[in-house]
Amino acid sequence: MRTWSFPFAEVNRNSFASKVADGNVDYRNFFDFQPSLQGISEAKEKKTFSSLHRKTLVQALNGQYERWEIPAPANVSRLLQDDAFTVTTGHQLNFLTGPHFFFTKIASTIHLSRLVGADCIPVFWMASEDHDFDEIASTVLFGKSFHLESTKIAGPVGRMPLLESWEQEVQSAIELLSSDWAKSIIKQAYKVGFPMSKCIARLVHEMFGQFGLIILDGDSEELKELAYPIFEKEFEQQIVAQKVTEQNEVLKQFGIEAQVYHRDVNLFYLSKISRNRLEKNDPQFKSLQPVEISPNALMRPLYQEFILPNLAYIGGAAEVAYWAQLKRAFAAFQIQMPVVLLRPSAFYVDPKQHQWLEKWNWKIQEVFLEENQLIKKFIQQQPIHFSVQQYVNKLNDLELDAKSKIQLIEPTLIATLSAEIEKMKGMWMGLEKKVEKSIKQKQETEVQRIGKLKNALFPDQIFQERKFNGFQFIQNQQQIEQLIETCSPIQPQIHAFLV
Repeated sequence: MRTWSFPFAEVNRNSFASKVADGNVDYRNFFDFQPSLQGISEAKEKKTFSSLHRKTLVQALNGQYERWEIPAPANVSRLLQDDAFTVTTGHQLNFLTGPHFFFTKIASTIHLSRLVGADCIPVFWMASEDHDFDEIASTVLFGKSFHLESTKIAGPVGRMPLLESWEQEVQSAIELLSSDWAKSIIKQAYKVGFPMSKCIARLVHEMFGQFGLIILDGDSEELKELAYPIFEKEFEQQIVAQKVTEQNEVLKQFGIEAQVYHRDVNLFYLSKISRNRLEKNDPQFKSLQPVEISPNALMRPLYQEFILPNLAYIGGAAEVAYWAQLKRAFAAFQIQMPVVLLRPSAFYVDPKQHQWLEKWNWKIQEVFLEENQLIKKFIQQQPIHFSVQQYVNKLNDLELDAKSKIQLIEPTLIATLSAEIEKMKGMWMGLEKKVEKSIKQKQETEVQRIGKLKNALFPDQIFQERKFNGFQFIQNQQQIEQLIETCSPIQPQIHAFLV
C-alpha cells in the first residue's frame, strides 16, 4: 500500500498541540518533558513505580481479561518487572470503534513502544466510565449511518449490556463489509448481553493484541482501591480546581483557551444506572466504596498515571490541550506527568482519486485547500486561462502615477480618483468571474471530480479520519501492520494511504 507523509504545517493545521510538537511553543510552560524520545528517556530515568502497584495492576488486568474471555497477553506478566514501562493512549467506547483515527491512535502507540525499546509496553485505556451515550452511539460506514437506540440507563457506557437491537445494527453494518477478517472479529466481539467494555476489548484485542497491546479498563475495583488516596485528597482539598485555575492563567498568556472546564470536585459517584457529580462537602463520599468513585476528564489522567508505570500519553489535539491544563495538578499530587504526544493523522485515497491527482499534477497535500481554491487552481492550470491580476497591477501603477500629479494640482480629487480606480478593478474582477464560469462549464466533468474528491476526503467539510469508520479502509492485519509502521507520534505527520 503506497503512502505519502507531510507535516501538519504544510496544510495549515497548526493546533496548539502541533506547535508544541514542532517546537514552536516552549513545552516547559505546559509539560514536564519534551515531546521527543529524549523526553521519554528522561521520564524513564525519573519514573518510580512500586512493586505493590505492579502486583495490583497485573492482578486487575488478569481479572479483566478473564471476564472478557480472552487470553491475557504475555506483556501483562512482564509488568511485574521493575524495568517494564508503558506508553498509553485512550478513547471512548465508540460503536464499532467510531471514526478511523481510533485505529491511528492505537497504531501510533504501538509504533512508539517499538521506538522506546523492548522494555516498553503499549496500552489502550478504555474510557468505559464515560456516560455520554450519544457521543459513542453512532458511526458512518460507506456513507451509511448506524445508530444504537438510546437507553434509559445513564450510567457508564462500559457497563451497558449489548441489546438485541444493537446487535441487529452490528449485523446491518457487517453486511456492508467485504472483508471476512473484519466480519469475523466484529461478530466475535459483539454479542447480546456483553457489556460494551467487553465488546470493545475483544475487538481491539483481535486487531492489535498480536502486536503486544494491553487493554486496560480503569473501571476496576482493585485499581480504584489502590487510587483511593488521591480520590480522597481531591474530594477533601479540591486540588485539581485550584491548580488547573492557576495553569489556565499560563495558557491564557499564550492566547490558549482552556479545553476542559473544571469543577470544585472533579469526581463522580456511580450507581447501577447513573453517574452523578460529587459536590463539595457531599456527605455520601465517606460511605462510597472506591469502585463507586469515578474520575472526570481532568482527574482521569492523574488516576491513569498513578496506576500505570507510564512514560508517555498519545492523544489528539484536544487531549493534548487539556493535559496542558494539568501540569500544576500533577505536581500537587506528586505524580509524575508523562511525555504528552500528539497523534499523527491518516486518510485514504482510492486508485481513481489518485489517478485524478496525477492527471492534475497535484501533490496529495493540496487536497486540504478549499474546494473553490482547488477549482481556481485547476482553471489556472489550463493552457489558455485568464487572470486579471496583471491588469489590476497596471491599474495600481496608474493610480500611483495619477495621484502624484493630482496631488500637486487639486488634492481633493484624490478620493475621486481612488473611487474610479476601484470601479475599474471591480469591472475586471467581474470579467474574470465570467471567464471562470465559462471554463467551468467547458470543464464540467473535471470540476465535478474535484467536488467528489473533496467530499470523499472531507465529507460534510470534516476531515475523513473524523467521519468515516475505520473498517471502511482497514480490511486485514497487514494493513494494520502498515499503519503501525507508518504512524509515529514523534514529530507527528499526516499520512495518506492508497487503498
